[in-house]
Amino acid sequence: MVAKAKSEKPIINFLITLSKKDIIMSTSSKVMAATATTAAATTVAKKATVENYSPEVTAKIVEAYAGGKGKTVAELATMFGKKDKSIIAKLSREKVYAKQSYTTKAGTKPEAKEEIVSVIAAFIGVAVDKLETLEKANKNVLVLLRDAVTQNAKDFANNSEFAEAEEARKDYENDEIARLKAITK
Repeated sequence: MVAKAKSEKPIINFLITLSKKDIIMSTSSKVMAATATTAAATTVAKKATVENYSPEVTAKIVEAYAGGKGKTVAELATMFGKKDKSIIAKLSREKVYAKQSYTTKAGTKPEAKEEIVSVIAAFIGVAVDKLETLEKANKNVLVLLRDAVTQNAKDFANNSEFAEAEEARKDYENDEIARLKAITK
């Protein structure tokens, strides 16, 4: 009886191993078949893409945006049941989309401090590099200073005394140039 149990044990182990292999083999073949089916379905789905915009709809969108009707992207998105980004992408592909320019909170075009300082330098007759530290000032102060300088220059230019003084200065410069030319001959 003891000898019989020892001889049955390897046979049982062998049968268990065989059945495990069959289970593994059948499971892996089912997984491989499922993967192949999914891959085929994906390939078919990729080939059958749906167009978001027909040529007629594209023409209508382009006409409404660039054709003088002046529709905004938001209005077009509502009209055609699309998202704003989708309309922007379509208009960009059609090369008619114009990006909105940036404006400040006040609704004006932003100005760099360097530009403001160069205007101030031009009005007071100084080289820009001599005013380079002025760029570190608060922008509101720079705008205030620029406006004051330009307004004073306009007021001064409208003054008749300034016009006479400017004419006298130009005459003096011309006389000096003529005198120097005469000396150098």
